[in-house]
Amino acid sequence: TNRMLFARSALDYAVTLLGWSGLYFGIKHARAWQDERERALKAATLAQEARLASLRHQVRPHFLFNALTSVRALIGEDPARARRMVTEMADFLRFSLQKGDSPHVPLEEELAMVRNYLSIESVRFEEKLDVQVSVMPGTERLSVPAFLIQPLVDNAVKHGLASGKLPVRVRLGVTREQDVLRILVENTGVWAPPAREMGPEGTGTGLRNVRERLAQLYAERARLETSEEEG
Repeated sequence: TNRMLFARSALDYAVTLLGWSGLYFGIKHARAWQDERERALKAATLAQEARLASLRHQVRPHFLFNALTSVRALIGEDPARARRMVTEMADFLRFSLQKGDSPHVPLEEELAMVRNYLSIESVRFEEKLDVQVSVMPGTERLSVPAFLIQPLVDNAVKHGLASGKLPVRVRLGVTREQDVLRILVENTGVWAPPAREMGPEGTGTGLRNVRERLAQLYAERARLETSEEEG
């Protein structure tokens, strides 16, 4: 009858409307979920970038703390050396201003900054410091985190001198083993216990900063190892 046909048509229409409504709201919900997920990922990325930037920027005050302490000591005893050290510091800071906001730099630029740092320390310690740098050819253009090596070399110089055996020999070696870049920093002396690392020689941020930056950037694909062997 007409009533049955009308009821069936109405039911078919209601089912169709319900189906389209469900599809519409399902797509809308999926899009909203995707947008929320993208916002969360973007926020996490920005937070990580901010944390890495903060860690990079910690390096320079840490270096300046040590360098300015040395300049202060030199001003009275050797003004000419103090002036040379200020000049070297200006070059170092110029590099840091140019490259400090770059999360990665070519290895050759990082090494240029490290050599500049070592020039500052050579003015400071003269014959008390013996440094050698060895770099495998072909690694210079590889990218590394900016200001990654300098804190390691800083610790090598600082704790080597604190051990009391002079001259302090510092060796920096860079090699590539298949897909792994290995950076080795060695110094003569005795490994400082944690309490000493936080003593008046420094602020204790060097190795902690490097370790945290590697974890943030590479997770399990990078590691920082320390050891003491035969002095």
